[in-house]
Amino acid sequence: MTQVRQVRAVSLHNYIEVARFVGLDPYAMLQQVRILPNQLANPEYWLPAGPVRDLLAASAKKSGCESFGLLLADCRTFASLGPLSLLLKHLRNGREMVAEVIEHQHLLNDIINIGMDTSRSNVLLTTEFAPNFCTREVVELTVAILFRVLREALAHAWSPEAIHFRHAAPVERRFHQRVFACPTEFNSVFDGMSCTAPSLEIPNPNADAEMAEHARQLLQIVSRVRPMQTVSERVRQAIYLLIREQQPTVGGAGRNMYLRPRTLQRRLAQEGTTFGRLLNEVRCDLALRYVESSDRPIIEVAHLTGYSSHSTFTRWFANEFGETPAVRRNRSRGSARHFAA
Repeated sequence: MTQVRQVRAVSLHNYIEVARFVGLDPYAMLQQVRILPNQLANPEYWLPAGPVRDLLAASAKKSGCESFGLLLADCRTFASLGPLSLLLKHLRNGREMVAEVIEHQHLLNDIINIGMDTSRSNVLLTTEFAPNFCTREVVELTVAILFRVLREALAHAWSPEAIHFRHAAPVERRFHQRVFACPTEFNSVFDGMSCTAPSLEIPNPNADAEMAEHARQLLQIVSRVRPMQTVSERVRQAIYLLIREQQPTVGGAGRNMYLRPRTLQRRLAQEGTTFGRLLNEVRCDLALRYVESSDRPIIEVAHLTGYSSHSTFTRWFANEFGETPAVRRNRSRGSARHFAA
């Protein structure tokens, strides 16, 4: 049975007010995707993720506001993370906070994987998305919320060096400048933030070990209701990290997860999938995002998806999507021009 992915209703916090601000009828927009207004009243209510994604995309398109996701994020508060916020506010520093968000992200939604890459001089805080959920609105909303959470939890003493988005820059950047107040890099190789390692060690003035332990016990109770990440989801996250640097392999993913290759393959088989299938799904996701939403040359897209040559990538892409990357990009840009108009 296909998994119905879900998000907490708080992801649409203040949707009605923001929709009105950009000239929309919020109730008509909600009705269009079959979300009931009273479902938004309880932030802990779980909504199907597909209608939420479609609502954000339709709202951005109809209003002409490309940064609709950022407007929603601007209305979010630290407390909107629910029980997880009780733990974060008492941890010692940003590194511990990010680690706990990664550990408990299954309590937030089913469509996003947050990662922390410490394999280079700068730390990368990455966000990857389930297939078909990496729209501009969802990506920008997610990154902006993660940014606000860390900033507020550390009493605004922390700031990233840069915000990163795989998609191309919007026509109007003032919302990005207002929300992030730091450089924003578009056409990047990942979605998320980069920061220095020492910045994540900034002490939290509200740290309290005893209160943090109480919060962990509460989260253990809550976690029994929402299952942890599957092995397939963890492998998918590992592939996203590895594909930027090298050809992903079962061995590489296993090392990332501290599992032997045979053990990893066996666990994937138990979940009805294989490493090769997950690798192809990630490639499809990244290829579409880079081709449709970024300005990167096709040869760079080929390298970023693990192909060494333009021709090999083009043949694979045409086999998967029924058209060449160039044709797909031209068609998506035609739609974007219609959007802007």
